[in-house]
Amino acid sequence: MALLKFLFLLTTLLMAATVTATRDVNQDSQGLERMLVQPSANMMTCLRGCTANEDCSDGWVCKLCIFMTERTRACSAF
Repeated sequence: MALLKFLFLLTTLLMAATVTATRDVNQDSQGLERMLVQPSANMMTCLRGCTANEDCSDGWVCKLCIFMTERTRACSAF
């Protein structure tokens, strides 16, 4: 009987921990989903003019500042 009570208590505690962890993950994934579905203009760095890699650091794909022509540089993924 004591083993049954212990297993019931253990199961209850594990379920409570799982619900709490799931709630936190859900909030994090909602923010990520908003960023992927509705990207802001600041995140669109591809082909944006730059002078250094730091100018492209807010992008997800195009994070490198490379020479496009002799005098111009732009953010690119390659």
